[in-house]
Amino acid sequence: KGDAVQFRSNAHAMRSATANIGARGLSDLCQDWQGISAADLVRNGPVHMRRLAAELERVRPILLRRRGAAGRSVTNG
Repeated sequence: KGDAVQFRSNAHAMRSATANIGARGLSDLCQDWQGISAADLVRNGPVHMRRLAAELERVRPILLRRRGAAGRSVTNG
């Protein structure tokens, strides 16, 4: 049960952070996980983590490009 509470808390924090940077897919996943039950976490935890990893891999290049563009605009600004 404690793991599910921590997982929900982390999902909430990640949802807010990912929404702030425009990573909608990650934010949506985390939103779904905010209400996860302990039974669902035990049963489907590995599946949820694979979904998270896949979405992170999908969005990583986009975020890195944005970070690079932001750094250039500050330097050139």
